[in-house]
Amino acid sequence: MSGSHAGNDASDDFEKLTIPDVAVEKDPTGAGGGGGGSPKVWTISGQLRVRESEILADGNHRDRDLKGIEVKVSASDIGADGPWTDWGTVRTDATGRYSLRESNSGKTRFFRVQARLVAGDLEVNDSKLDDVMALDPFDRNWRTVWKSEKQLEGPAVSVGTRVFAAGGGYDLGNETFRRQALVWYVLRTVIDRLVQEDAWFAMKRKIAAIYPAHVVSGTSYANGLTRMIYLHQGKPDDDWHPTTVVHEFMHLWNYDHNHGTINWLGAICSLRGDDPVDLDTHNTQENPNVAFAEGCSNWASNALRHAIWGVRLARPLNRRHVARTLRLSTLENAEKSEHTVDSGLRLLSCSANRGWWSHLFGTADAAPKNLVDGFAHEVGIAKLDRLGVPAGVNSLSLWDVLRTFRASPANGWDTDLQVGNVDYGIVRFIDRAVDIHHLGEDVRLMLKRCLDPLATDEPRDALPSRAKA
Repeated sequence: MSGSHAGNDASDDFEKLTIPDVAVEKDPTGAGGGGGGSPKVWTISGQLRVRESEILADGNHRDRDLKGIEVKVSASDIGADGPWTDWGTVRTDATGRYSLRESNSGKTRFFRVQARLVAGDLEVNDSKLDDVMALDPFDRNWRTVWKSEKQLEGPAVSVGTRVFAAGGGYDLGNETFRRQALVWYVLRTVIDRLVQEDAWFAMKRKIAAIYPAHVVSGTSYANGLTRMIYLHQGKPDDDWHPTTVVHEFMHLWNYDHNHGTINWLGAICSLRGDDPVDLDTHNTQENPNVAFAEGCSNWASNALRHAIWGVRLARPLNRRHVARTLRLSTLENAEKSEHTVDSGLRLLSCSANRGWWSHLFGTADAAPKNLVDGFAHEVGIAKLDRLGVPAGVNSLSLWDVLRTFRASPANGWDTDLQVGNVDYGIVRFIDRAVDIHHLGEDVRLMLKRCLDPLATDEPRDALPSRAKA
């Protein structure tokens, strides 16, 4: 991920984030913590964050607040290794901070702080019953993030800021736990942002993410029945990265906001044997509703990460790439490809200053014009200063595209997005978008033409010329 998030800038001074244990006065009797003191209210407080360094190509680090996770505080009269008495559980706030108050007459105490990635609507762990390779009967999901090595007199005990990162103390440096913490941060942020934009975007019930998941197929996936995201640990071990996490989450979001059921087992129609063996271009032909589900998750992963963290927003594929590299020669074939579904949704939600009419699709160009950043498979952007661009809507926002899933009886769509019919794909979705957002017939025709690999007209070709201002 890149970009910024309130309170979590890449320029954070790490020295400010690793506050040492508070200075304490040792019990002069040498008998360990315990009684003898007058009654008092203890307050144990701190902050939890997670570091992104493993997924940042620039070698920098960025620490993110861990919002909404459970924090358990335990105390001991005996020593730094217990035995422990549970003083209670609290939850971190939006900045990852927590504070627990407990009345106790003890003079001094040893303390332990543990964390668990669990909330009422979200959970991240590796111990679900249907993942038999990761059974955890002893509830090790509680991970130790801090312990006092000395007796603390209190009553205020400041744990400071603890960061889940390589080399961190106790379980903060555990590879699995810190990756799970990053998965939590990503999902928590996406879920909250969706609700912030529109209450209808909320998930209907609790979801969980499992990492590492021991998936027989070797591929991460989301299960709409168990409401779990299974993040496979393979080679390379990067399915815990935000790209995959958000992709699989959007499958669950799709399940919660559509009407009907996709038959995934019978979905794949054929595999084009003459496709190039390249993970970036290998193209499976699927039923249009399945291709839409996959392409939508691809698109939404990029679009959400752009909206929240500022990653580069991918542009639609140019027709040359679709026809020659993906080897899709007809609109029917294009509708059965997740790549071209993704491309169509990119076109719907292109940024406002690069709207529908400015895109070039490079049908006959050996090197499509107006390309930037070396992304030769994407469309370029045309200058429209001599053309008459229609007034009104020139692109939909990410949120508008997601609202297209919602029923709109007044505009002729009585249910949420229908997915049970194998023929309901990106073309039908474009019809929904045009009707629900009142885009007009010229936009409907242009958007469908843009999906056709062998069409020769460009969006700008439909615009009238005008004198340069």
